Amino acid sequence: MNEGEVFYKLYKYLGGPIATGFREDLKRGLFPLHVVSVNDKRAEAASVIKAQYPVSYADAFCIELARDMNLPVITGDPEFESVVNIVKIIPLSSKF
Repeated sequence: MNEGEVFYKLYKYLGGPIATGFREDLKRGLFPLHVVSVNDKRAEAASVIKAQYPVSYADAFCIELARDMNLPVITGDPEFESVVNIVKIIPLSSKF
């Protein structure tokens, strides 16, 4: 879900070739990232988070993955302030 959000923002603000290039580079392993696929368990857990907190569905997947892997979420999005009780948030700004 979050890979799709990055693609969407790149496409919207920088154009299709940049967005497509990002996705191709990601698939070639040029970024130090690990893509985690969605399974039924993860989708259900993210859906529960979405039902309980005022976050987007894509952000609920991010929160669920961070919680499952015992990792923090690093973000500048103030929407994540609502989930500080279930996952560690490292803010990119002083909005929290």
